Amino acid sequence: MEDYQQWNILVDKTNIARASIEISDLPELEEDQILLKIDGYALTANNISYASAGDMMGYWNFFPAQDRTNGIVPVWGYATIVETANLEFEVGMRFYGFYPMGSHVIVTPNEGDTSSGFVDIAQHRAEMAPIYNHYHKVSDTHIGDHETEALRAIVQPLFMTSFLIEHQFRNETWFDAQNIVITSASSKTAMALAYMVRGESEDIRRIGITSAANRDFITESDLYDEVITYDDMLDTDIGLDPEENIVLVDFAGSAKTLCDIHKHMGDNLKFSSRIGLTHVAEVGDIDDIVGPKPVFFFAPAAAQEFIHSFGQAEFDAQSGRALYGFMDYMAGQLDIITIDGPEHVKQSYEQLLQGKISANQGLYVVV
Repeated sequence: MEDYQQWNILVDKTNIARASIEISDLPELEEDQILLKIDGYALTANNISYASAGDMMGYWNFFPAQDRTNGIVPVWGYATIVETANLEFEVGMRFYGFYPMGSHVIVTPNEGDTSSGFVDIAQHRAEMAPIYNHYHKVSDTHIGDHETEALRAIVQPLFMTSFLIEHQFRNETWFDAQNIVITSASSKTAMALAYMVRGESEDIRRIGITSAANRDFITESDLYDEVITYDDMLDTDIGLDPEENIVLVDFAGSAKTLCDIHKHMGDNLKFSSRIGLTHVAEVGDIDDIVGPKPVFFFAPAAAQEFIHSFGQAEFDAQSGRALYGFMDYMAGQLDIITIDGPEHVKQSYEQLLQGKISANQGLYVVV
């Protein structure tokens, strides 16, 4: 094996605003392992949620840092085999999947049919949600030019969450509500949810809550029937109507915003779902919240439930059709910003954390 050096962005688990760069030598490959050089990956609010829930949801366990006081944030993207100790895999093969915010990763593919990809069966990942351990051959995911690859890396992971939320709510007949209220409406996952509801549940009215700075962008997106700012959301004349039945999907993670909406809507809040943490600085205690207890939505579990009920082929077919439609839509909405080098990746992570990335920008790292 050649002497490869890797870099990773380390995040302090006790304060995710503290990030640093680690450069180290890669260990020798063990039998059946492969070394992947990461080609590129997306940076989105999704990754901030991974860091925020790193301990609670086990995200630090996928790519453990040598110093366990630090964690490595997972990202979605592409990588190419540069060394192999596995006869089933050749140098040059490319895969889409879950990678560290860094430059390289060593994985242990499963035995059996690996014609379309593989599952990492490394011991430290054995208890993790299966969806994160699958790596798909790029040739099998219909990915081509840089812009398309970047767009898919940015959109696909968050879109699958929104695809599953809409499917679950529709199966529950929308909990007898006629409206969906979505916080952090300019986040890409929120936009994906609004897109799915518009296409699959057109009778449900879509209400987005966003900052004043993002209001015009979200209004012009044509994904929401109504756009309300956080400042106005409790104003009964121009904000949320407490007489309407709603379901709430909270991507923001702000304890105050969540509690305020619950109190304002009272018994007309039929279901409350928590997903993202885009407003990290506002996360807090909601033990005394009024109304239904917010339910945390975990997309991998919902995906497994869908697959168990309808099969992998049906899941792939339905989600794939919807994904390509949303990618076509987002291609006209997003400016893709290309980033390279660990210093720029660290800076971009910090800007995401501080909410300094514009809603119409998509960050893509080229390693």
